[in-house]
Amino acid sequence: MDILQIIGIGIIGAVSALLLRSQRPEIALQITLAAGVVIFLSIAVPLSTTVSSILSLAQKYGLDTGYIGTVIRIIGIAYICQFASEVCRDCGEGAIASKIEFAGKVLILIYAIPIVEALLQMIVEILP
Repeated sequence: MDILQIIGIGIIGAVSALLLRSQRPEIALQITLAAGVVIFLSIAVPLSTTVSSILSLAQKYGLDTGYIGTVIRIIGIAYICQFASEVCRDCGEGAIASKIEFAGKVLILIYAIPIVEALLQMIVEILP
């Protein structure tokens, strides 16, 4: 989907939700969620293609795809947590949004440990 279409969906969803928020807040929330889901789904296929391309490039040049996959997972966690926390903020649930962000940071830290370990091992091998 073209970026202009995504922007259009976002603007239409935001304006619709703004107009309905005072009269029907529950419908405004549903419009906001629906616009977010449509935008998220519209980038799923291009994102999948990009991840596949990155993994095939890593294989082509003999890089460890495990680490590339881990970095992609970390980026995915960051984006998904940001998306979910913004949805919670739109619903007026800032406390839950903060908890989602915290959980995402913890998961990123957990996934990053093998990469940090590999980097430290490379540094130790380089040092005399």
